[in-house]
Amino acid sequence: SLAEGVDQSTTLARDPKAIRAHVHKFVNQVIKFYTGTVGFFGSKIAAVRKGARGKSIVYVSTDGRSTTSVVKGTKTNLLPHLAAGKLFFTSYRDGGPHLFTYERGKIKKLSSRRGLNMGASLSPDGRLLVAVLSYQGSSDLYLLNPNSGEILRRLTRHKSIDISPTWSPDGKQIAFVSDREGSPQLWVMNADGSNKRRLTYQGKYNQSPDWSPKGDQIAYTSRDENFVFDIFTIDPNDPSQVRRLTQNQGNNEEPSFSPDGRHIVFSSARTGRSELYIMTGDGFTQRRLTKGGGYLTPSWGR
Repeated sequence: SLAEGVDQSTTLARDPKAIRAHVHKFVNQVIKFYTGTVGFFGSKIAAVRKGARGKSIVYVSTDGRSTTSVVKGTKTNLLPHLAAGKLFFTSYRDGGPHLFTYERGKIKKLSSRRGLNMGASLSPDGRLLVAVLSYQGSSDLYLLNPNSGEILRRLTRHKSIDISPTWSPDGKQIAFVSDREGSPQLWVMNADGSNKRRLTYQGKYNQSPDWSPKGDQIAYTSRDENFVFDIFTIDPNDPSQVRRLTQNQGNNEEPSFSPDGRHIVFSSARTGRSELYIMTGDGFTQRRLTKGGGYLTPSWGR
């Protein structure tokens, strides 16, 4: 049956937001009826928006009807990661590239070690945060306490650049980008840093992976032979299964899966300026989400 208050008579205020929320709730339950998984309507997408005064972080509704400024762009704010109702991001607001959190209207500094503090990704159970730190020289991945920023474990130890971590949905593995064999490629390791293995061999410049909530795909950006960026998926259990989702429409980058795993949000410059788009997981259906330009690095909240 559909959720309470959706499939029965109800009275709504003459408020467009209330009506939209009710419609979204209804559509989500219809999707669940047919697929077994609640739809993504009503969820949030965090993204960077480049403006005249800097780079801010905004929330974009999944129907494209509203954009809300969360972290104002008087300084450079980068790499938002939205999970469990909390926003993690990197900012130069106090000088260096430091790691911050935003929750319930409050911004809190999480890590301000020397060098880079960036690329945070929260584990599915919310207990661990993997992030990129370079205070010991090279850019490596560390496990942090997501509340205090305390370092719990160093995961990589290499002179190469290791960045862009993303968790498997069961929390047992982490995919990341490393140039340890000459070019940026996708790698996978166990959540304790053991058993590191290269995942991608197709493409000379692969980056920005995002592991699907279903666990069967990792979406990522790859630069082709014409120096154009497009979005691909790879099966982490069978790396020979690579699929190209975008092509011949300018640069397409920075994919992020929806909570139900059936859609992907990404940035594209196909109109001449960077906007957010949503496509089905197979890439067949694509639609523009934003207008006005300047949208980068989306993170679909889960």
